[in-house]
Order: sequence, then C-alpha cells, then structure tokens
Amino acid sequence: MSALIKLVGTVLVITSCSAMGAGMAARLSERLALLKRIRVLVIHLKGEILYANVPLAEGFDRTGKRAGRPEGELFRRVSERLMQGSGESFFDIWKEEAHKFLETSPLTEREGEQLISFGEHLGYLDREMQERTILLYLEELEEEIEGISREIAQKRRLYTQRRSHGRSVPGSHSGVEDWGTKTGRRGRRAEQDRKENQGKNAERNRQPRKGKQKGQFS
Repeated sequence: MSALIKLVGTVLVITSCSAMGAGMAARLSERLALLKRIRVLVIHLKGEILYANVPLAEGFDRTGKRAGRPEGELFRRVSERLMQGSGESFFDIWKEEAHKFLETSPLTEREGEQLISFGEHLGYLDREMQERTILLYLEELEEEIEGISREIAQKRRLYTQRRSHGRSVPGSHSGVEDWGTKTGRRGRRAEQDRKENQGKNAERNRQPRKGKQKGQFS
C-alpha cells in the first residue's frame, strides 16, 4: 500500500509540473508569435515610409490592412485618427492606442514600453530620424524574439526530460511491477504448484500397489 501511495504521489507531482510547464510554454509561444507579427508590420511600415515615401497616416493604414489581428487594428486606428486632423500629436495618438492594445496583449511590461517608445520620434518629418527609430525598434524586437525562443527551447527540453523520467519511474526505478509482470509470475507459480501436486499424488498412488504386491509373495 505504501508503495502504491508513493507511486500515485510521484505521478501527481510529475503531472502537475508538466501541466505548469506546458502552460508557461504556451504563454511564451503566444508572446513570441505576436512579436514576430509586429516585426513583420514594422518592416512593411519601413518600406512604405522610407521607400514608397507615403505620408505617415497612409503608411499606417496600408500596414494595418495587412493584418486582421489586433496589432493590425492598432495601426489602422492610429491612421484613422491622424486623418481626422484633430491636432493631436502623433505620439499622443500612438501612446493612447498602444495602451489600449496592451491591455489585452500577452506582452510583458518591458515589451509594452518598447512598443510605446517606438512612436515617440516616428512622427517627426525627418526621414533619417524615422529610419533610426524604426531600425532601433526592429533591433529590440529581434532581441526579445531570440530571448523568448531560447527560453521556449530550454523549457521544452526540461519538459521532455520530466516526461521521460516519469515513464521510467513505474517500471524500473520504483520497484513496483506492472500488471503484466505480476500476472505472468503468478501464472508460473501456479503451474509449478500444479506440477508438484501431480507428483505428490502419483507417489501416493504408487505406494498402496507396492504394499499389495508384498502381501501376495508372503
């Protein structure tokens, strides 16, 4: 009974750890996917502003239409407010819309601050300043993406090791036999006992016949 309790406890611990690891890996994967999509949009925005030489509002509109996800909606909302000509600065519009976007995103505080800072100097008419701003944010995105990718790979290795260890515990390390091993051993014991009983019965059956033969010769 104690061995069974230990086995159940081990299985529960391994299962809970595996579930936690899988959940963390899922959240990391969600962040990674979002940062990669944002990177694609920023690269496209760079082409629109620096090479197609379109106005900022139009560049954001074209870029936002490339994505149907929340990050695409962020770019489109910024474009709409710029075209309204309310007199607000680009950074004020970007910061307000970025905060709304971040409320439901899986990004960390640091990643959110980088996203907001991206719009701080983007509204300047100086193309060189805009290019430096875009390139800086792309570098930050690349660092975050590489860091998350390494973390996911590490957690997957740990998860695989735990699962492998969990499979080996019931069979070879815990001393607890599986159902098939026990059944086979019981069957072999039963067969051995049956043969021993048959031998004893045969011996008992031979003994009376020997006594009768001795009586006939006497």
